Amino acid sequence: AAMMLVMGWRGMFITIGVLGIFLAIGWYMLYRNREHVELTAVEQAYLNAGSVNARRDPLSFAEWRSLFRNRTMWGMMLG
Repeated sequence: AAMMLVMGWRGMFITIGVLGIFLAIGWYMLYRNREHVELTAVEQAYLNAGSVNARRDPLSFAEWRSLFRNRTMWGMMLG
């Protein structure tokens, strides 16, 4: 609130936006999946075998219907 009184709402908006962009860049640089050059192809395949990347079959109509009957889901979608 003190910064907004000094900078105004536009300055505060821009400052927070620039900080958010820098944080996003830093996050991307630190937490992305890097290719490990020291791993062999066999080791990489072993590590990837335990990961969950693929989804099962598409959702059925009954699953979609139960999703849209949920009040909490409607609250999140409209909120």
